[in-house]
Amino acid sequence: MFLERLRIQHETLGTVAGPVLWARSPWHRFWGLMGTRRLPAGQGLLLERTNAVHGFFMRYPLHLVFLSREHQVLKIAWLKPWGLSMARSAYWVLELSPDTAISGLQVGDRLTWDAWAP
Repeated sequence: MFLERLRIQHETLGTVAGPVLWARSPWHRFWGLMGTRRLPAGQGLLLERTNAVHGFFMRYPLHLVFLSREHQVLKIAWLKPWGLSMARSAYWVLELSPDTAISGLQVGDRLTWDAWAP
């Protein structure tokens, strides 16, 4: 299945990340970023219909942004290789490169996304 490329935006911070791949199929959600050597700054993976992620078989840490159905930030976490993280009421999880600057992002903020156009 084709992975759609997205740009993730914040209403006041502007572009947070991109390109971010949208893992829409069960296979892409399962496989995620396992086996990748690194993720360039600003890039990531958006997982739909999940509230928990793992770092099994990962070689690097990730920034995680757990979102509600309405794209509101519920939790921001740091996932180490072989770690686990969850947010009970999340619907979306945004996995971002550890080099992506997310310092201005806060719980309660709302994110939007659209098609990536470099």
